[in-house]
Amino acid sequence: MKIVRKNRMPWAIFLLLTLIIFTTVVSWDHMLQPEIKAQDYVSEIDSDSPYRIAVYYFPSQKSKAEGLVYYLSQQKYNVEMLPASTLKELAPSRYSLSYLFFNNEDFALAIPIKKSLEMVFKRPISAYKFSVSQSSPSMMIVLTDKP
Repeated sequence: MKIVRKNRMPWAIFLLLTLIIFTTVVSWDHMLQPEIKAQDYVSEIDSDSPYRIAVYYFPSQKSKAEGLVYYLSQQKYNVEMLPASTLKELAPSRYSLSYLFFNNEDFALAIPIKKSLEMVFKRPISAYKFSVSQSSPSMMIVLTDKP
């Protein structure tokens, strides 16, 4: 039995021409605007919004928050200390475990900070990912009144 092979060359040429036409149509605006140029990569250090950690505290945790801010500042982080009363969303968590929120891409940075907090405070700290990546603050630590 002979297997009859159809000539596939016309189909290959047709698909190649279709791909070329599609690519041209999609990039047509860019071809008509040659003044648009690629931008240089801006590192986090050079950007206007550097990595920032916000430390929220409830009144009984103010001294711990001050110590944490000092520690993180010594590690060269941009840290801001704020009372938890500035965010009404934090009120329900006042007597829960202390926690931190971080961006998904900052997992490798957040876990060592979490472990350091647990060693210093001698209690567990919960860690959660922001549902949407944040630029300011990049990480949020909340020190609650849980004993």
